[in-house]
Amino acid sequence: MRQGSETKESSEEQFDELVAQHNSKAAVILKWKGEAVTVVTRQQFPTYVSEGSWNETTRVVFCNQFYVTIQINAERPQSFPLSRVEINFDNSRRRLQLLVML
Repeated sequence: MRQGSETKESSEEQFDELVAQHNSKAAVILKWKGEAVTVVTRQQFPTYVSEGSWNETTRVVFCNQFYVTIQINAERPQSFPLSRVEINFDNSRRRLQLLVML
């Protein structure tokens, strides 16, 4: 990996992020790494749909082509498969919105 005029060995996380940037969904999410995002969870039942929003301080911790990891404050991070995540934009808060299908 090039860093300025030097060549350095990349970490596994850096390599995963580099590969993920070729996946459009992961690439969009990675642009928000470390930033506050809106997270909405949706669970579908036979007769109704349940939705809930996460805390204001939810941040993207990591993303690769398979999953995204998000965290509320200092709580334990949680990961979700990208196949269960839809991307939107929260216009009222001017930030990324992740819809997670449980």
